[in-house]
Amino acid sequence: MPAYRPWFRPEPQAVDLLVQRMEWLASLEPAPELEALVVHRATATPLGFICLAALDTLNAKAELAVAFFRGQGSRPALEAVHWVLETAFARLQLYKLVFCVAPDNHQAHHFLKGLGVVCEAVLKDEVLDPRGHRVDLWRYAMTAPEWATSPARARLQRLVPLRSDVETAG
Repeated sequence: MPAYRPWFRPEPQAVDLLVQRMEWLASLEPAPELEALVVHRATATPLGFICLAALDTLNAKAELAVAFFRGQGSRPALEAVHWVLETAFARLQLYKLVFCVAPDNHQAHHFLKGLGVVCEAVLKDEVLDPRGHRVDLWRYAMTAPEWATSPARARLQRLVPLRSDVETAG
């Protein structure tokens, strides 16, 4: 069985194990999560992955995880984030996306604030870290109307416009 939510673990994940996890999730009906490996178009180098988890179709919401093991802040990483946000809100018709971040992940907190995502709550002792200690998670959220009018969306559309001819998963 593939690892539980590998983005909660700071140690590197083997690409073949991530692919195995994605294949396993894709075999389930209905899919509890949608995951995609982010690969650099020119070099075919795996950069990270994106995941929509805890899909709640009744309330049109999901948890979005973005984990890059290389190329953080690069054009391909920004394009992947732009693509997943547009896909979640426009194509999948989700109303709300939730992001859970460890308190010490300052880069993720800064990135989410830059996107205009607001902190909703601190979830006390939510997950076990690799040493077996309980740690808090900060819960951020963004709604479709917030994304539609976000200055960050306009900036991403200018910096990394999405090509209509690019194949999408699903």
